[in-house]
Amino acid sequence: MATPPSSYSSPIGFEGFEKRLEITFCEPPIFKDPKGLGLRNLTRGLRNLTRPQIDSILDSACCTIVAQLSNSEFDSYVLSESSLFIFPFKIIIKTCGATKLLSAIPPILQLADSLSLFVFSVKYSRGTFIFPNAQPSPHRSFAEEVAVLNRFFDHLNPKAFVMCMTGLDRGKRRKEKRRKIKKKK
Repeated sequence: MATPPSSYSSPIGFEGFEKRLEITFCEPPIFKDPKGLGLRNLTRGLRNLTRPQIDSILDSACCTIVAQLSNSEFDSYVLSESSLFIFPFKIIIKTCGATKLLSAIPPILQLADSLSLFVFSVKYSRGTFIFPNAQPSPHRSFAEEVAVLNRFFDHLNPKAFVMCMTGLDRGKRRKEKRRKIKKKK
């Protein structure tokens, strides 16, 4: 089992900004069952994952399940460091603190492959960290995170793009706004 997230915590304080990873998979053709999963299991997709399989994903991210609730559409989990939602063909993991969210990608892709699922789209987002120096790899910089995402998903769409706005950008815009207001007076 992975080291608990608390061992990564900052001596300064808790990192509150959320990291969010959403991976959507193509729904397999209903008449194609290459791994002999059966129609019911094909349509349940990622919801076929067992608790130990889900734990293996979360171990990589350095968080654990605290509580779980399911309905007919998806399974939801309260995590030690935020939340997890599993739909038949989509997984959404939100973590905060000093978790290693992008380290969960390899087990997610391996488990999806075992279910004959192929990646359709990926979204990753996070705010500007309060304590960036307390983040473990691969979250020490946005460039490092983009490199990890490209390593796994570069083949998806050559027209994909990354948008980054730092706190410095927002501060610069505020200063420009103040200057414009002063000029009007």
